[in-house]
Amino acid sequence: MSAVPVDEKQPPRPDFTLVCCIEFGRLEEQTVLMVRSLRAFGGALADAPVLAVLGRSGAPLRKRTRDELERLGVTIVHARRSANPAPWLNYANKIAAVTTAEALARTTQISWLDSDIFVVDEPNGLLLRGDEQFAARCHFLPPAVLEGDDRHVDYWTRICKLFSVDFADVPWIEGTEGFPRQKLSFNSGVFTWKRGSGFAQLY
Repeated sequence: MSAVPVDEKQPPRPDFTLVCCIEFGRLEEQTVLMVRSLRAFGGALADAPVLAVLGRSGAPLRKRTRDELERLGVTIVHARRSANPAPWLNYANKIAAVTTAEALARTTQISWLDSDIFVVDEPNGLLLRGDEQFAARCHFLPPAVLEGDDRHVDYWTRICKLFSVDFADVPWIEGTEGFPRQKLSFNSGVFTWKRGSGFAQLY
């Protein structure tokens, strides 16, 4: 058996899985475009595994969508019904997708991208470093909850109650760039976490 020259070896696949939601309708086209952009412009992450999760029941995906996602190497997954705590709320699809990805991914890191995002360069800012377990862009604008400012606490307390979460149990996140600590303030369109860190269950 002959050795393969170093310059002909395939680069190692990133230890990274991308997850998104999909369902019949507009989200089909958006998801296809998002994955196409990742495959075309994602650089070292272009070939990352992608999970497209159906988080609630509804009309089946169109055949052309399934065919195109198969061509793009995307795995389409139906979330367990129990994974979605509020199937009437479209945003709860994300909860179902995150917990499904946590169970199925085989990489150390998982990243969420909204389907209306278009990748135009290698998204290496998604990669965690060292002992980091979670990363996202913080929101400092209302209705973010900043330490020492209780204007939006009542709103979030009611939202938490809908999902049987005690607002007091939501952890504080250290602020950056001189901002105080915050709760409930990260941008949920793009975020990334270390599989096994407990984030999926908390989310």
